[in-house]
Amino acid sequence: MKRKRANILVISFLIAVAQSYSMICVAQTPDHTKRSLSPSETAAPDTSLDSAEVADQGKVAGNLKPDSSSVSLGIPLLKNLVSDQKAIWTSPFHLRWADGSWLFPLAAVTGGFLATDRAVPPALSTDPKKLNRYTSFSNYGVYSLIGAGGGLYVWSKISHDDHQRETGILAGEAAIDSVAVDTTLKYAFGRERPNQGQGLGNFFDHGVSFPSDHAVAAWSIASVIAHEYPGPLTQVAVYGMATAVSASRVLGRQHFPTDVVVGAAIGWLIGRQVYRAHHDPELGGGGWDPLSSAGSPATWDLHSCRSIAGCTRHSNGWEHCDISIHKLWA
Repeated sequence: MKRKRANILVISFLIAVAQSYSMICVAQTPDHTKRSLSPSETAAPDTSLDSAEVADQGKVAGNLKPDSSSVSLGIPLLKNLVSDQKAIWTSPFHLRWADGSWLFPLAAVTGGFLATDRAVPPALSTDPKKLNRYTSFSNYGVYSLIGAGGGLYVWSKISHDDHQRETGILAGEAAIDSVAVDTTLKYAFGRERPNQGQGLGNFFDHGVSFPSDHAVAAWSIASVIAHEYPGPLTQVAVYGMATAVSASRVLGRQHFPTDVVVGAAIGWLIGRQVYRAHHDPELGGGGWDPLSSAGSPATWDLHSCRSIAGCTRHSNGWEHCDISIHKLWA
């Protein structure tokens, strides 16, 4: 009887947390139907631009936006997963010296944690009840983030909000991508968990500790949601939960600190990549800052293009942006 009550409380907790994430995202969704027109949008057509040139500019701008049909369940999702995995596993071959601005600090932090990993588990509690609570919390935390993404997708069927629909699909896509990468790395490195063997965390010893699958999944979903809804409430909620999940994996003696740090980095980067590759800028959401000071022109931020280049809306519906000069490096 007590176990049934506990299960009911847990399910209620997950529903409440997932719903709170969804409501925060919905609350920060701009109302496009009540948007006031800017002076540039209400201005008369630019007669210095002939119709052919306007059409050419519109085609260029249109190429920056992904096909909306590519973000959906079924075959399009499978195609996106294949392209995501290709981009993820080939990304090391596209690194440049400029990427050292974030790779070297990440490597230094990882190395610091790796050097002190073995000293952490002995300092933690060994009380079985506490360990079970930490483990359960990490599971429920990941479930709540999955529920948040799934909840947004389900709610979009009622609200007919394409932004919420895209967020739900991309969150699930990022989670699948990250778990695939995590599983491969787990079996490749074979690191023991803190509660295995002598607790030394040896690599290539048939373990599955590095990196943390909970951290990878939590941070990938949180990354997509935070990029789609860049408001402070959303970021605090999803990144806070992802951090709590990661910490609970260490406190529950399921992982070493290095496992969750690397897992969090992998998850966040995969979530960012999925958002960059498949997000429709016309639905809202945030842009993305370059990881390095010198990027490549592979991705353009259409939002920033409009604000920097000074777009002018014409009577035929096209926007003229001087995007041939203002390149935004990703």
